[in-house]
Parts: sequence; structure tokens; C-alpha cells
Amino acid sequence: MKIEAGKVFQRLEAIHRFLALVTGLAVLLLLSFMLYEVLMRYMIGKPAQWVVDASEMLMWPITFLAAAYIAQMDGHIRITLIVERLRQKVRRVLNIITSLLALGFSVLLLWQGLVASLTARKSHTITSTAYLPMWHISLVIGIGAFFLCLQFIISIARDIAWLRSPGKEEAPETPSVSGRTEA
Repeated sequence: MKIEAGKVFQRLEAIHRFLALVTGLAVLLLLSFMLYEVLMRYMIGKPAQWVVDASEMLMWPITFLAAAYIAQMDGHIRITLIVERLRQKVRRVLNIITSLLALGFSVLLLWQGLVASLTARKSHTITSTAYLPMWHISLVIGIGAFFLCLQFIISIARDIAWLRSPGKEEAPETPSVSGRTEA
């Protein structure tokens, strides 16, 4: 049974889009909690203590689950002043180098996220006011980093495939779905 890389990449990118949607819903939930807290504090005079823990717990998925989607859309910060002046082939080589460096960082983040989660589970770490376990929230770091690693591998594979295909340098550049310029 032959597995096509393109289909695997498309499925992974669909997962990244789903995680971005989950992140967006978490942002809306966070905003709702904050609004509730403000209303309770200033209109009724009884602040909701659990909002601090809930906000803290939502910040982790908001930060880490969207990272792969942002990488997929090529939305991470980059300095384009010089890079835009380079030939497409040189840009692709630079993308491979930066993706390899980012992949290395993401592997470290994955490893440390899993270590943090296991440590929180073994030590029974809980939140300060709601007394909820923290290990599953720490696990979000590892999950987000895992999908970020996969996205950097996809980017590297696509750039290598582009470099190996003949005649790409002469073709006009057009924006791709991911936001990168394709020839």
C-alpha cells in the first residue's frame, strides 16, 4: 500500500486548522470568563475566584495549539527586507535552514512539555483556587509542539521537492495557500 505524502500533508494541515479553530473558541471562552468576572466584581461585588485559574488554563492551549497552524500559514515573524530581494531558490534554501532550526527548537519544546506534564502528574500539582490538576494543561505544550514539529517537516519536504523540480526559477511567482510564494 503506497501512501502519498501530499495526502498525509493535507490531513495534518486539516488537523492544524482544527486546532486553530479550537484555539479561537478558547479565546472566546477566555473573553467570556473575563467579562463574567468584571460583571461579578463591579456590578454584584462578588468576584469569581475561579476565573483566574480558568484564564491561566486557557492561555496554554491558546498559545501552543495554534502554533502549527501559524507555521502552516507562514505567519511567524520573519525579516523580509533582505529575503524578498533574493532569488526564489535561495529563499527556499533559507526556508529549509530556518525550518530545521525551528524543528530543533520544537523537539526541545516537545520534550520539555512532556517532562513538565509528567512532573505535574507525579507531584499532583493543582491550580491555586479551583484545585484542578495541572498535568493535562502542561500536556498541551507537548501536543502543540508535536504538531509544530510535523508542520516544520512538511515545510522542509515541500521546499526540498520544489528545489528538486526543474524549471521553477523561471516561472512567475504566485501566492500559495500557505502564504508562501510559489513559482
